[in-house]
Amino acid sequence: MAYYVDFLANWECIFLPSSFVFLLIFLAQNWLTNVYAKQNKQLAIIRDKLISYPTQADSIMKQAPYCYQVQWHIFKRTNVDHPAIVFEFFKYAFSVKGIFLASISSLISLAYFIGFCLDTTQVAYLLFFAFTTLFVVTVILVSLVFYTYRTRKAQRTFAEFLLELNKTIILPTKTTYNTVQKLTNLQRLEPTSNVMQRAAEILQQRGINSTRTTEEQRQINIAINGLLQAYSQKLAREQAL
Repeated sequence: MAYYVDFLANWECIFLPSSFVFLLIFLAQNWLTNVYAKQNKQLAIIRDKLISYPTQADSIMKQAPYCYQVQWHIFKRTNVDHPAIVFEFFKYAFSVKGIFLASISSLISLAYFIGFCLDTTQVAYLLFFAFTTLFVVTVILVSLVFYTYRTRKAQRTFAEFLLELNKTIILPTKTTYNTVQKLTNLQRLEPTSNVMQRAAEILQQRGINSTRTTEEQRQINIAINGLLQAYSQKLAREQAL
């Protein structure tokens, strides 16, 4: 035991300063690192581009973080009205960085505590162990506070980005929606010439040449194509007979 104590006393000029350095690095890694920094910067840039070029959302979203690119592709494959229905904030899990350095400092302080716990004249070593333990616990608790604050700030940045993304999506007008719904309902009927005539009447009533957005026209085209395909298949069956 005497050799163990002498060893610690002889090398304290190396062990103790190194332990302090490790603790400072541990603090800096946890307090200064913002896991949302890159994501916030990317979303802010994309938000500004969406404001300036609202019609180029598809190409702009290629520059988004990968998790939001995936959500954008999911949105395009669904029939929902707004990206906000599909998009979710990507939350990083809380983690303690530099735990290896903190562990080394804790082991060093523990070694001195074990070596000098029976020597009342070496209170400084005992306080060093208490200081190290309190320091590590404090860094972790404050890091959790910083993480919560940064997460909320990142959520606000995400909400601002999503608000602008929603504005770029032009929803079909009520008239177009009713037209598509009526045409879709006709697909449930037998594809006769009367049904096709009724489809033509619906389009005339709603204005064949009225101004529509690309998305509105796409939905109408899908409904019309469904009717035409059903009618063509019916004619093909009749000719085969």
